[in-house]
Amino acid sequence: MATRSTISILNADGSVQTVYCHWDGYLEGVGKTLLENYNTREAVEKLISGGAISSLGSYISENKESFDRPEDEDYTVYYSFRGEDQPAETYSSLEDYEANHQFEEFDYIFNDDMWSVFISSKQDWYDVEYELENR
Repeated sequence: MATRSTISILNADGSVQTVYCHWDGYLEGVGKTLLENYNTREAVEKLISGGAISSLGSYISENKESFDRPEDEDYTVYYSFRGEDQPAETYSSLEDYEANHQFEEFDYIFNDDMWSVFISSKQDWYDVEYELENR
């Protein structure tokens, strides 16, 4: 069963870009992968530019890879790999994002070189690094 999440970035102009991620959205999955591999603004922008994600990997392949990722590979699998174009959604502000985006079980946002997560079961935002270290 999927643990759905969103991955977002708060831009310098105050807008928010967000993409859907289908698998492993929990902290030890997507949260840990984001913290370890996508921890700069440039890396997050590149990740989000690919659109909706089926499964987040530790790197973004420069080639269009298979939607059915081999077990010995760890690249990010985008929906576009199977011909589904689902680009990032853009919200005018953080308030617009919080009011109008489709909340999933976990919603990650990158801002000022740190990851935060909204956990739907707790209805609040948390620092990803702190949560992973203190579980």
